[in-house]
Amino acid sequence: MGFSEDVRKALSARIGQGGPFANKRQMAEALALDPSQLGRFLKGERGLTVESLGRVLDGLGARLEFPGGGDSARQVCFVSADKIPAARDMPGPRPEDFVAVPLVSLETAASAGLIPESLVQGWLLVWRDQDSLRRRTDLAAARVPEGDLAMVPVLHPGDLVLVDRADRAPHHGGLVLAAGVSGPARIRRAALRSGENDAELVLYSDNPREYPPQSLLLARDLSGDPAKALAGRVLFAWSDMTRK
Repeated sequence: MGFSEDVRKALSARIGQGGPFANKRQMAEALALDPSQLGRFLKGERGLTVESLGRVLDGLGARLEFPGGGDSARQVCFVSADKIPAARDMPGPRPEDFVAVPLVSLETAASAGLIPESLVQGWLLVWRDQDSLRRRTDLAAARVPEGDLAMVPVLHPGDLVLVDRADRAPHHGGLVLAAGVSGPARIRRAALRSGENDAELVLYSDNPREYPPQSLLLARDLSGDPAKALAGRVLFAWSDMTRK
């Protein structure tokens, strides 16, 4: 018998006569699961997300035993997110509606490939159904560094930006994560301008007196590829509106 079938059997045994739950809906409420999700799982029609499975195991008082013995046994416990008082009686958020994005430094966000776990400062849960996030997967979040006033008043130090590291096109006037041959990682706007002999990629701030624009010739400086100076596109920002 597989692991999923073991869990399914344990849940079914707790519903109805002799069990702690009168019906599936009561069990779903106790385990903070969507009733239809639980029903389909019990019928063998679908599996559970990692978050939902964690709540089920915690509700069953289960333990996971990892290979190796000794201190390898771990108590599994998932804690649901706190809700504001005005919504405390509402069903909680569904984990499948969100994606966890690592919070890292701008330099780490600008590096290609997998992000090392040791460099992750935290995680942001992002609602995946936002128009700007659909079908985007290579995401990272970063904080505007202290003392960096280049994008004021749009962004202040401490504000958080969400970057699609796979989108490295120079969207005209859009916010980008600039890095690579253009210098250290920083948030700027990008513009691609045609020239008489060579196109020009301009990286500029919203505070040009203190942070002057940088100009890179497409063929001469970037081998014809503007992505060499761009590490991603800024899709979203969390900004302290009390300063605006």
